Amino acid sequence: MEEEAAAAKSNWQQRLIRWAEFLEYEVRAIVVDVPTSADAFLIFETLNDRGLALTVADFLKNYLHGISGDRLKAVESAWDSTVTTLESPDDEQRLLDFVRQYWSS
Repeated sequence: MEEEAAAAKSNWQQRLIRWAEFLEYEVRAIVVDVPTSADAFLIFETLNDRGLALTVADFLKNYLHGISGDRLKAVESAWDSTVTTLESPDDEQRLLDFVRQYWSS
C-alpha cells in the first residue's frame, strides 16, 4: 500500500475512489458455514479450483488440515514450522523437494 500511496501523489483522492469502486463492484466474498473443519478444507479446495491457481503446497496443506481431525492445532503448528524452516518467500520448491524426499525415505 505504501507504493500505491506514493504513486498516487496529489491524485490520492481519485486513486482512493478507484479502490473503493473496485472493492464494491469487483470483489466477491462469501461465508460458508460447515459442521467440521474437514468440511471447511474440502469446500476451500473445491471453491479455489475455480479461482486462482493453487500451488502444490496449498493442496498439500489443505489435505493435511482436512485429515487432521482433532489434531488440527498440532498439524497447523507443524506445517508453519516446516514452511518457515524450508520455504523461501518466493519459491515453494524446497518445501516440495523435502516432502518428496521424506515420503520416499
